[in-house]
Amino acid sequence: MEKTENEHGKIKDDSLSNWRTFVSKGTNPISEYELTNLVKRDSGQTQEVITLQKENDTIKIVGYRIDLDI
Repeated sequence: MEKTENEHGKIKDDSLSNWRTFVSKGTNPISEYELTNLVKRDSGQTQEVITLQKENDTIKIVGYRIDLDI
């Protein structure tokens, strides 16, 4: 993230642009969540996607992606 900040500037503003939830119940239950944020930076805009997964009663971040060319 430091490289992104150095090359594209600090975050000035952000907003949630999309979200997705997937829940499967049964013998092998799984819950997945995806949040997509539009982020305004000093030199433009990025799209940042956070992927989360629920394990037992804990939700963990399992992925973070920054798309620079949007």
